[in-house]
Amino acid sequence: MEKIKLLADSACDLATEVAKENDIRIIPFKLTLDGENYIDDKFDITPEEFYKTLRETDATPKTAQITPLIFEEVFREELENADEIIFIGLSAKTSGTFNNAVLVKNMLEEETGKKIHLVDAGTFSLGYGDAALRAAQMIKEGKSAEEVVEAVKEILANTEIYFGVETLDYLKKGGRITTMSAIIGGMLDIRPVLKVQDGLVGAIDKVKGEKKMLLKIEEYIKKETEGLSDCRLILLASDDFSKIEKLREIAERNNIKVAGEGVVGSTIGCHAGPGAFGVVIAKK
Repeated sequence: MEKIKLLADSACDLATEVAKENDIRIIPFKLTLDGENYIDDKFDITPEEFYKTLRETDATPKTAQITPLIFEEVFREELENADEIIFIGLSAKTSGTFNNAVLVKNMLEEETGKKIHLVDAGTFSLGYGDAALRAAQMIKEGKSAEEVVEAVKEILANTEIYFGVETLDYLKKGGRITTMSAIIGGMLDIRPVLKVQDGLVGAIDKVKGEKKMLLKIEEYIKKETEGLSDCRLILLASDDFSKIEKLREIAERNNIKVAGEGVVGSTIGCHAGPGAFGVVIAKK
């Protein structure tokens, strides 16, 4: 049986202990915050420390791509003991990181003769963190790398993420919305309902205030899960975990099973900011 090693980048937002238990190696992004450089590995700076800094300062966080050099180092190390690698990475439409992995894959496959399978998640956070967990289980069951990759692609094609933000400032700083939209939205407490579509984040609705935001997200949850007997709902929050409880109430009210919950990590948090929350709906 071929030995397969599973990897993902840190924007998948898997908890460190969960990744370790499932033998998933996480390749961390790097970020800059308040003049300091950090590795997004949950140790160099924890999500709690990250969001606390955002709330208490005017710091503008920035992320940096995972470089080809880092990918080469990690891939070479894993190929010493593995026959094949599967890497699941952040949407290529939002970061050059995935393309860096492609460059290294092509070089190392030719050099070593071993296969490196790359999966562009086309999504964010536990939208592909959950898919990585399911891939790990498939590997334990003895499925081939090709079977795992095809199954993961099918899972990702049937996964939706809806989320909301507490403030538009970080979307503005990240260039996701205009300054004028952020100013007007902040003044009127108008917030966009956001969805990951075709690998990008887009606003699909606008509401006034958090209460209406939750009601609107409930509408989308009901629409996405209608007629499905088995789906996975995963709840997300950056630092205000009371929103997890509100989302859990929505799930219970609609008789939908909650498969898990998680923290929006620092890489995604650079754009979502503190107070962000959302749901992953895995329909396969």
